[in-house]
Amino acid sequence: GAETLPLNTSAWLPVVRGKMDFVADGLCQDDYVSPHAALKPEGHLVCLGISAINNTEQRGWFGQPISGKIATWKARNFFSNTSLYDLWESFQTKPEVYKRDLEYLLTLLEKDKIKPNLA
Repeated sequence: GAETLPLNTSAWLPVVRGKMDFVADGLCQDDYVSPHAALKPEGHLVCLGISAINNTEQRGWFGQPISGKIATWKARNFFSNTSLYDLWESFQTKPEVYKRDLEYLLTLLEKDKIKPNLA
């Protein structure tokens, strides 16, 4: 089963360092360093966004803060077993795949196969 972890990395990283098969990070609190450190050698990190950076730093000329661009570049080029997924980019570049995936998720929701926590 999957679990969410607290925001404070010092509260969870010592417990899970090198033990996780899969990590999805949409915050990028520390340039994806702690989620990557939590992975088993064969584990996989999926970077979903940079909310922590977007919410705390000033936007750059092209929308994202420059530190967000750098964090994404580092994850793409220096982290093994790491994928980046940008929802907006997916919608723009592969609309048919995006539509198919969204329809699939909505079908799962309709059939009560998934039960997301909404706040």
